[in-house]
Amino acid sequence: MNSGGNNMIVYSGDDLKEHIAELKKEAMVQTGLDKVYERDFVDAIRKICYGGKTQQVYVLCGMRATGKTFGLLQAVEDHNDTIYIRSQRDEAMTGRDYIELLREVKEKNIIIDEYTWIKNNRNLSYYLWTLVENGKRVVITGTHSLALDYLEDGILIHRAFRINVNLFTYEEFCRIYQKDYSKESCMDFLKTGGIFKNHALKNYKGMDDYIREAVIDDLAKFIDLSYEEARASVYDIMYLAVCDSNVTKIEYPEARKENETYRDMLTAFGIDSRIKITPVKFKMVSEILEKANFILKTYNIVNDEEYRLHLVNPSLTYQMVSALFDRKSAEERVGKSFESYFTVYMSTRANTADHIWYADMGQLKGNPELELIIVNPDDHLVYLFDFQLREVASLPETSSLLSEKLETMFTGAEIGGRYAICSADAEKRGIWNGKKVIFTRMDHEILENYRRFDENYERLSDNI
Repeated sequence: MNSGGNNMIVYSGDDLKEHIAELKKEAMVQTGLDKVYERDFVDAIRKICYGGKTQQVYVLCGMRATGKTFGLLQAVEDHNDTIYIRSQRDEAMTGRDYIELLREVKEKNIIIDEYTWIKNNRNLSYYLWTLVENGKRVVITGTHSLALDYLEDGILIHRAFRINVNLFTYEEFCRIYQKDYSKESCMDFLKTGGIFKNHALKNYKGMDDYIREAVIDDLAKFIDLSYEEARASVYDIMYLAVCDSNVTKIEYPEARKENETYRDMLTAFGIDSRIKITPVKFKMVSEILEKANFILKTYNIVNDEEYRLHLVNPSLTYQMVSALFDRKSAEERVGKSFESYFTVYMSTRANTADHIWYADMGQLKGNPELELIIVNPDDHLVYLFDFQLREVASLPETSSLLSEKLETMFTGAEIGGRYAICSADAEKRGIWNGKKVIFTRMDHEILENYRRFDENYERLSDNI
């Protein structure tokens, strides 16, 4: 069946297959390819949601244009026992109407898209668990992912499993668009990646509209903040995520009063710098955005009261830095996205027993030279990472990656490996200042196996 008008849209059986086929045709037009490729989470949906018995409602979260809906439909394409229901923004139907429809559904797999558009859906959220208990497999998703993120802490506590797809990796980007791993594709990814390219953020207005719809509107509804407070808080956090591109240190929230550059930024974004955001509200907002995988927080290894914020989406990082620092060169702007992307990427690849920190080796000189540090407290091993967008054939002897000063931070621990991540054509190895270093490309599996440093080092040739 396929309902339209001001009501939900429903596809099942042959109608669903035809709908997926049409979406695939559109995707091929957008990519210019004769085949459609999948994001990483698609296979995970197949295995987790449709592999066997399940006692969870699956909540697929992610920002707009990250491919949630298309990926879900790709996952169920070969499952005939599936019904896809898409609510409409201003439809008259309520949660109770959906419950009545779902009572009659014969299909085992149920997908409800744009879930947060359903009016008065509280009872429906409870009913989803009844469906699961009766053997149905249920996945919900939608544009307003911030609200979906918190179903698992409320009505569906202990009953929902959240799958967040905000991290759109370079590997996925190259596979979906069939690009070679190269400096050119890397640059393209860092400027537009994280959002499907037909929705890529090309200017500040595009970013501002995107942030308003994807984050600020939901945030204002979700917690007790006015729209103006929500917008100011989100831009505070986004600014702090990129402000170390500037020499000026920003201390929040005092910066609203004391830092002229910061006030100018707020004014340029149409935010009244006099709006008072208390530390408590700031902490609340940052925790929500961190849980929603909009930002990542890393802590200073020598002072865990200091932290850095990273925007998970590289396109947002690039647009934010571009909007703020007009005098910065294009490469410096992209370099910030490169550093932030890899910090986020490695946080997803780190062993579950490992902890991620950073060290600011140039802090005293006012010239940040940041290292990402992964520590395993059980086996007392430390792994060091330096991100360099340009292709690097060597490291200066003064590099903090090689310095004895960095090693003094890890008393009682051993340096398990040093990695320099760059846009080299091939992996390389070498010895500088008596230290072994592996240069690796951003696409390579070596980053997933960072703990096997000696094994990786031995299989590489000295070709630097």
